[in-house]
Amino acid sequence: MSLTLAQMRLAKVETDPVLAGIIGVFSNNSTVLDRIRVETLAGTSQVTWNREASISGISGFRGLNASYTASETGLGTLEPKSEAYSILGGAFEVDRALMQMGGQAAVLNQWLMKQKAISRDFQKNFFKGATGGDNFTGLPERIDDAQTIETAADGDPLDLGHLDEAIVTLEGDNPYIFVNQSIYLKLQKHVRTNANINYIPDNFGRYILTYAGVPIVLAGKDTSNDEILAFDETQGESDVTCSAYVISLGEDGVVAAQPGEPQRYENSSNSNGNALRSYELDWLINYRISSPWNAIRIAGVTDAAVTDS
Repeated sequence: MSLTLAQMRLAKVETDPVLAGIIGVFSNNSTVLDRIRVETLAGTSQVTWNREASISGISGFRGLNASYTASETGLGTLEPKSEAYSILGGAFEVDRALMQMGGQAAVLNQWLMKQKAISRDFQKNFFKGATGGDNFTGLPERIDDAQTIETAADGDPLDLGHLDEAIVTLEGDNPYIFVNQSIYLKLQKHVRTNANINYIPDNFGRYILTYAGVPIVLAGKDTSNDEILAFDETQGESDVTCSAYVISLGEDGVVAAQPGEPQRYENSSNSNGNALRSYELDWLINYRISSPWNAIRIAGVTDAAVTDS
């Protein structure tokens, strides 16, 4: 069973308030972590699942008192998939003298900033993570050509038709549209002219921008405060395009997985003659795309006005 971070936080408020606070910071500083579901697979070293490759090729009707014809050729096929966990986290040291002068605030402020950085690193790798490193790979490496909609050979403005195609193609519930800030603002301008783009209240009474009922969400910024979905992707002859994503974050969509909860560590040490106290946070995490059609990429988006053709 998978849970949202909000549900995980609520379950830990009384038993482990510190962990509940960490989970809350993760959720508040990552638009993906705030929405994605996380399943805990205790005692595992990787995320494994069977992805539907093809459904049964033989089905039909039968007559009264008749039977179906069973055949091995009529079986559906599953594709075994796996993703190793990546260790996401960080560490910092504080001189114990600073703790005497500044109290626990000296530590709490550093903890807060470290947790914010971890949230943004998750978000960046979710959308941009390259293969071959210690990080998990991002959506561009996992989404095939069949699930990619190109605006044009050398890039073009985002057209509402691209969003229509992506939404219709997407499989799974809890869909979201992720874009950068520039594209978000361009879509927002259409509120006045297109009935499909409007504001709808969520479960907490907050009004969110939507297209055809699907929430439009900012993909956020990295630890350097740069746009994650920046106009730095190459599409044909252009190297100033970006991507937009339509993603299902439901139970059978794109789901994160962990073998256990984030772990925090605290140690005293002596380094270079300074009395330091070190703090570390580890989170073994990755995610799976349950079906190839749970995530659709719109590639080659240029920084121009959104069109409606």
